[in-house]
Amino acid sequence: MAKHLTLTCLSLLLCTSSFSQADNMTDPTQPPASMNSANTANTNSNVSTVQSVTLGKQHRYAMINGTTVKVGDVIDAGRIIKITESDVWVKSDNVVSRISLFPNVSKHTTVRKHP
Repeated sequence: MAKHLTLTCLSLLLCTSSFSQADNMTDPTQPPASMNSANTANTNSNVSTVQSVTLGKQHRYAMINGTTVKVGDVIDAGRIIKITESDVWVKSDNVVSRISLFPNVSKHTTVRKHP
């Protein structure tokens, strides 16, 4: 009986210590701190930021500054006229602008030569 009680106490002690360690762990999926400061600056200003895009068979949605929008909706930047897999196109005062999901990524085409 004493052996069983000792094992139970040890098990509880290990469980509680692992929970306290879990509180101190960082989320490995979080972006680096340097990226968080840049994103915070964008959301605090009047800059529209695309956070995600959802493409369905009948509808296309984008998350802009924490709000889900679709084609035809109006945001601070203007009226949304098109949503693609990586961009949201907005028209304001006859000027069309693009808000990119990946603003710091440029797409390049490379040609591979076969030996």
